[in-house]
Amino acid sequence: MQAKESFSNRLKELRGAIAIKDLAKQTAISPTALYKAEGGQESVSWKTIETAYGDLCKFPDQYEQLLMLWAMTQSERPVSLYRAREALTNVMREEAQLISKENASVIREMELMNQPDQRLFTQFARHFRISEHTRKITQVWMECSDGWLEQMERKKCRVSSEQ
Repeated sequence: MQAKESFSNRLKELRGAIAIKDLAKQTAISPTALYKAEGGQESVSWKTIETAYGDLCKFPDQYEQLLMLWAMTQSERPVSLYRAREALTNVMREEAQLISKENASVIREMELMNQPDQRLFTQFARHFRISEHTRKITQVWMECSDGWLEQMERKKCRVSSEQ
């Protein structure tokens, strides 16, 4: 089954017994755009698909499959399902390697800290994860601290040269 046919069938399957005109009213997407999307022969924007069919996906994997099918149908050139899967696997592998490097870096830094500082850092990490304000404050602090360290280094060099 070609990607366009799979995509078309997937949209119809998600819509189920809902009439296109009812889905159009619910989502404020024109019936023409929905017919075009389900026809599977023309390109359709992701915004249209996400708005009309995204909430019909009951599970995250259904949504992800919808996104992948949509992406594969947007090219005028035929897209090999095998090659698309291979490309996605490579992207996931690269992302996993990057995450592993970042995790190793955090662990290395924690190992250099004493126990009380590790606890404090862990507590800060929880705040950082949960609070957008903490992330913004940290970003500003990091930008400022780079400048402070640079100034301190210049003063240190000046004092050394004066002696």
